[in-house]
Amino acid sequence: MSSRSRSPLITFTVSRQTAVEWTGLGTAGFVVALFVLGGLYTAVTGRLDLAVSVAAENLGSAAVGGLVVLLLSAGTIVVHELLHGVAMKRYGGEPRYGAGVAHFVLPYAYATTDAEFTRNQFIVVALTPLVVITAVGVPLMLLLELPVLLVPLALNVGGAVGDLWMVRLLLRYPADVAVVDDVTGLRVFGDAEHAPVDSPRTVLRSSLVGFGVAVGLCFLAAMLAPIALDVLGVASLSLGPAGTPWSVLQFESGPDGFSTSFGIGGILGLSAVVGLAYGVLVGGRGRTA
Repeated sequence: MSSRSRSPLITFTVSRQTAVEWTGLGTAGFVVALFVLGGLYTAVTGRLDLAVSVAAENLGSAAVGGLVVLLLSAGTIVVHELLHGVAMKRYGGEPRYGAGVAHFVLPYAYATTDAEFTRNQFIVVALTPLVVITAVGVPLMLLLELPVLLVPLALNVGGAVGDLWMVRLLLRYPADVAVVDDVTGLRVFGDAEHAPVDSPRTVLRSSLVGFGVAVGLCFLAAMLAPIALDVLGVASLSLGPAGTPWSVLQFESGPDGFSTSFGIGGILGLSAVVGLAYGVLVGGRGRTA
């Protein structure tokens, strides 16, 4: 049944708060996927050294390696959207592609179409890039021993946070609703009895979202901070008690380069505090998207 003969049940668009949450959760997903895939690569090949060191004599090769990873990551984003488009075509849609920045916070690429889908068809469209790229890329990385694929594959996981968010939203509705894509959101059409009972955002749910956002941002800061500190000429910096599980970041710089380490326990502990504070402030406001 066409959406034109049915009532609109929900119009979901990415708000500023959702954009911030997606950015944090996407970063957390990227970091978690990077560590999981790195651990898998090490277990299978035994050849990955996760230590980070940059010496003056290897800056050129490090720059080339960084450029390769950047190009592969950009290519993965393109393939991700093309796979959305392939799935749309499978169900009769004519995809269009583009990119933008939501609320000056969340950069995104998109594939969209004017066609409407059933709930399950839209779920397939949403999940196709995550499933296909992971299913093809991980065996390729392991069989050919290509650790350079770690970052693009992890980026694909982090970039799928919006897709997963919309899948979670759609699972609240029966399979026969009609779904229309809106680039940064979606519209759901159905009969009145299809409308789900909204549940308020609880303190626990908000705390989990806040924890995920904080984890992502903390790990991102921990990875970028050493480069900024070295450029600024900082000789050493210690956040949290060094040598303990609660160390957050340790940085040392010298004439031959810099070394850095960060503590998982310290970052998780800090993220838990931030997540709880976010949950107390936001929880119970009744926003369900």
